[in-house]
Amino acid sequence: MDVRIEPQVLVCNRCRFGCVLTIAYDERAQPTSIGGNTCDRGYEYAQEESQHPTARISGTQKVAGCTDPASVRSATPIDSDHLLAALEELRAYQVDLPVYDGEVLVSNVANSGVDIVSRVNLP
Repeated sequence: MDVRIEPQVLVCNRCRFGCVLTIAYDERAQPTSIGGNTCDRGYEYAQEESQHPTARISGTQKVAGCTDPASVRSATPIDSDHLLAALEELRAYQVDLPVYDGEVLVSNVANSGVDIVSRVNLP
């Protein structure tokens, strides 16, 4: 049986150019070629994303007793396999005051091994 795997198209975020990268795969889902990069960082990014896709979470979190939400982000990239579960968990979560910049608000979100940290101070 001949399995056809469509090329993957990504926008590189490793430098300011935002190159459109194309990754071609063989029938075993292994990358065979990477194109569209204008620097080595783009090539490395495509290799990483083709083997182990990750993303950073960035957004706002509800804060009890405060009308302003807290700006939050993931401390490290999170595996794409855990991304939706992490977002669902965060949607149901509410932070208590005070909130400090860099404080871990949610530890090990969605059993991913990634912490969610604050980006603001809210006394």
